[in-house]
Amino acid sequence: PRPLPNFYGAAQREKALLRKLSTDQAEEYDGQIQRLLDLGYVEVINDPDKNDGFFLPHHGVRSKGKLRIVFDGSEADPRGTSLNECLDPGPNLLTLLFLILLRFRLRRVPL
Repeated sequence: PRPLPNFYGAAQREKALLRKLSTDQAEEYDGQIQRLLDLGYVEVINDPDKNDGFFLPHHGVRSKGKLRIVFDGSEADPRGTSLNECLDPGPNLLTLLFLILLRFRLRRVPL
């Protein structure tokens, strides 16, 4: 099932984020958002009341002096369902370690 629209919850999270940032941090954050806009990863919504989409809340994480924007897919909609819960995880693509070790021992020369 699709998550319910959550514009107002995401907007509240953005307001809280902006209150925490200093002017320099806000400018750097704005630069990162602008970069995502230029690359086409995000888009501007002019009238959120007409859009029934799910908005991903975001926040900044600083590591090694660089600011990175992290999107929160675990944010719950009004029904209590998150985007992460709605996505199909698909099959496990990692082979079990036991099978790898077993195949390693079956042949004389491992590849």
